[in-house]
Amino acid sequence: MVAIPAEYTADFWNQLPSEYASVQLTCLMPNGILILLKQNANASLSEIKMDLWKEASQYPLYWKLRDMSVYVFKVVNFMAEEEELTDESRQLNDIKPTGAIGHLIGKGLQDFDALNSSEINDFRFKMRKIGYDIAKQRYQGSWKEKLLYQYPPLLAKIHSTIVETLRDKKLLRVEIFYFLDNIKSDKMFQKFNFNIHPMTASSKLLELILSKKGIEVHLKTNVMHDYVLKVRGRDEYLVGEFPLIQLQYVQDCLLQNVTAQFVTIHATHMDGIDNSSFCITDKI
Repeated sequence: MVAIPAEYTADFWNQLPSEYASVQLTCLMPNGILILLKQNANASLSEIKMDLWKEASQYPLYWKLRDMSVYVFKVVNFMAEEEELTDESRQLNDIKPTGAIGHLIGKGLQDFDALNSSEINDFRFKMRKIGYDIAKQRYQGSWKEKLLYQYPPLLAKIHSTIVETLRDKKLLRVEIFYFLDNIKSDKMFQKFNFNIHPMTASSKLLELILSKKGIEVHLKTNVMHDYVLKVRGRDEYLVGEFPLIQLQYVQDCLLQNVTAQFVTIHATHMDGIDNSSFCITDKI
């Protein structure tokens, strides 16, 4: 049986050794992601929020979050009530949020583990089966499917401001940082510019790049699927089929009148995929 974290016990805050002790917070984000965050017990809510948003940027669906200033924390207090925390100068050891579910519902978690009901066991099995199937599907996915899960492109609606901007700028200027290995496995890096229609699909842009530069390095057309485009300076990859103008990054570049920059990356250079996120067990 998995050990219950100390933070989930009813007397956790009374037994805390000092105000500088480390506390592990369980944070459910507005995008549905659950994040475990370690903080000092005397940390303020504003400090926690800054660290939490920084940590959230390393998780999937970060692009669904708005600016952190529009959110407030909510906790469950010892009265089993939901409490909204608007004063972000308050410290964690003053708020004393509880994760003691057993304390709130009047039954210890060990009591639930000891229940031997066919209905409960069937429910537990089905939930484990669902989790196992999802993990197995992701584990067996291609490197691009794993990339899409971990680093999805940030897409946005095409608002009227963008439409007005496109009336003045018929073409989108992009700068490509082209990185390939030649026949002798010597690293090759080039930079060049493209003028392309904003409604061009991301896959079409990659095809144009590889067709243009592939000839120079004798790239075979049947290996073009081993490449992907990445937003330069960001963990954001152009995986999937969508027009370039739908990328939030491209829209920002248009509004700021700057050139959008992308990098071509081969599958062998994809060191950003964390395969540990897709590990599965043999048993459910």
